[in-house]
Amino acid sequence: MKNYILFAFALFSAMACEINQKDIHPESSFIKIYNNPSEQLAYYPTGIIQTDDRGFLILSGLKNDSSLFEYPSAVIIKTSETGELDWTTETQYLAPANGFIEINGQYMFAAMDGQNNGYILQVNPTTGDISRADLNLTMPLAIFKDSKEQLVVLGYDFVSRSSTLSLFNSSLKYLSGSALTVNSDMMPQIQAHMNKTGTEFPFFIGEWINASESGYYANCMANYTLRTVFFNNNASPTGGDIYSFQARDAISSLVHKEGTSFAFTRYYGGHNYIASDMNININASQNFNDFTQHQLYDLVPNAKVVARKVVFDGSESMLFAGTTNSNSVAIYQYDTTGVEPIFTYYTDFADKIEISDMMQDGNDEGIVLLVKLYFTGRYLRPAVIKIEKENFI
Repeated sequence: MKNYILFAFALFSAMACEINQKDIHPESSFIKIYNNPSEQLAYYPTGIIQTDDRGFLILSGLKNDSSLFEYPSAVIIKTSETGELDWTTETQYLAPANGFIEINGQYMFAAMDGQNNGYILQVNPTTGDISRADLNLTMPLAIFKDSKEQLVVLGYDFVSRSSTLSLFNSSLKYLSGSALTVNSDMMPQIQAHMNKTGTEFPFFIGEWINASESGYYANCMANYTLRTVFFNNNASPTGGDIYSFQARDAISSLVHKEGTSFAFTRYYGGHNYIASDMNININASQNFNDFTQHQLYDLVPNAKVVARKVVFDGSESMLFAGTTNSNSVAIYQYDTTGVEPIFTYYTDFADKIEISDMMQDGNDEGIVLLVKLYFTGRYLRPAVIKIEKENFI
């Protein structure tokens, strides 16, 4: 395995200029930090997606110590396929959700206005121009594109104190949805999550697909608890969920394998665990607090974990990426048909770091990581790491 120490730098500003940039094998792997000289600015990267020109769009929240806004504004960074900066733009929208999706060639993300109203923002990757569509929901927390090119959005309704799951077609027309009563006022915790002043919860959406049926799962607040709730294909609850203890412990990532088999990571009592092959009843309420599975000793307490299915040379794998206690990003590779890890890849850093997103390059099958980096220990900045597929099995 290869461990790269960060020394590739890029500067972005209103004039989108670059300085002190150095590449590591730019054709197939690189590391880039996108820095800004202002000490007042803090960036909170949320997602990355590849564009038709093989470049990348990066979504980040931006907080300014002197700003009147409570929530970070949404900032978009466009790069080339080797991470070279093309352009950046700061929008008027706030608290961007968990990243980009692409539907019918349109690149989209979710954010809100100053009144907590949620929108889908469509980005032109060439010009940076943005158009919007009203979601008719408040406080968007996560978005997802399903196998039918439909949009699924998780939100929080602070008036009814409920989590909402909304389903839209590829033209962004509302189809159906559900509201899950939280039974307590979680507005302070949701606000702290969105404005980056408290615990950031692992809100996410995924899809389960079986031979004759399909549906979704969402990590959200429901019934006093941060829990994973299962839905059918019209976004109605199946009656199944995975719960733990209030908002202290939770599932941190979840992947559907086949049938009733899932793989997931979770944190409980500060410890992190991974279960690579667990039967889950999507129609029943359950917890796995008494199942220790395999403990991930090297991850930071209550680690954020990003899970993805990938394909290397025709062979499918599951990757789980998290941050270790020694300032590394660990990527655990599992075969989708097995239960034991087949490989672990580490990338070391000199500064504090946290995983934000992970994707597979559609051209060379390399793995692209988006991370939140405390550059020189002081400045919170986004960084992108491209890893060659040859580093995996």
